[in-house]
Amino acid sequence: MLTFRPRIFPRLGFILSLLVSIFLFSRHTASASNFTIEQVMSSPFPSNLVAASHSGRVAWVFDAKGVRNIWIADSPNFAARQVTHYGGDEGLPIASLRITGDGRTLVYVLGSEANESGRIADPTNGVWPRKQQVWAVEVDAGAPRMLGEMGCGEEECEDVELSPDGQFAVWAARKQLWIAPVSGGHTCPSADRSSRRQFKSKVVSGRTSDCIDKPIAAITALSLSMILGRESVRYLAPSADRDGKPRWSPDGRHIAFVRLPGIRQRLPLIPVRTEPWAIWVADSATGDAKEIWHSGKEANDSFPSETADKSFYFATNDRLLFASEQDGWNHLYSIAASGGSPTLLSPGSFEVEDVTLSADRRSVIFLRIRTILTVGTCGA
Repeated sequence: MLTFRPRIFPRLGFILSLLVSIFLFSRHTASASNFTIEQVMSSPFPSNLVAASHSGRVAWVFDAKGVRNIWIADSPNFAARQVTHYGGDEGLPIASLRITGDGRTLVYVLGSEANESGRIADPTNGVWPRKQQVWAVEVDAGAPRMLGEMGCGEEECEDVELSPDGQFAVWAARKQLWIAPVSGGHTCPSADRSSRRQFKSKVVSGRTSDCIDKPIAAITALSLSMILGRESVRYLAPSADRDGKPRWSPDGRHIAFVRLPGIRQRLPLIPVRTEPWAIWVADSATGDAKEIWHSGKEANDSFPSETADKSFYFATNDRLLFASEQDGWNHLYSIAASGGSPTLLSPGSFEVEDVTLSADRRSVIFLRIRTILTVGTCGA
């Protein structure tokens, strides 16, 4: 006859584990009680790191207890010092920080985006309506000066671009592009009144050295590449495709951009489809454009959406840099602006993560699994 005997040892093990867990939880609760919400909210946080192309100066936004300010540091010691002196946690974010090539001037957006009614949030419940504005400040002297209003209506929509000489700033606001001298002065729209409704730019990149008639490269809400002047708009090879990421050549004679096929609605999610893409180059004087490279038909040839923007550059010697996963790895390639076969710049079994050009645009610096490497833009 079988006799039932309680399994004492497993039960004792369970009870012992339960007692240890209760003990550890009580100790954790006691230590957590000393960690306050104020300490969590007051933790400092740096962001928006930028570097001057022709000096050893870097700048960033520093959020300390909800107060945002801009700080800089100079090589070789990189001792940090504060540039702006905004006070109080008033809900005023700083976005789209830019620094001129010589490192002397900083341009940034102050204030949050507008809601559907065009109003800016004010957590302080102030009487006067707030505005989202573009500001500039000299690093070594002077108070911040306002360049103009922005008031964009989407989260992370702030986008200010500087001309290569650092004299002008360009941004999108109220369905048009605006140009302002960084030194201060008159801010003017980049198109005449009759054409303003056409522009709702998401991407702005250009060579602007005059507020009246110098061109700007932009992408419209319809994803068409264009060259925008004071009195005219010239579209570059208009089509039903999607254009993006315009890049000026160093001499300002050409504009390169990425072209993807137009969006097709209601396609099933399965199977996963190859996303083809191509690189086009346009003459900025005539507007004539041609395709210089296009991807293959395999899955690895698809558009690298995570790395395409930060890897697409117009270097010296009329060379274009771009990222592609055509060999199974996210690698960096170089191709002549006139077309031809691309040159692999980063051979090996690794992924290229972050890419930037040297100041003279003759070398490219990229991150390879936490290793920084430098190669020539032609592959040497």
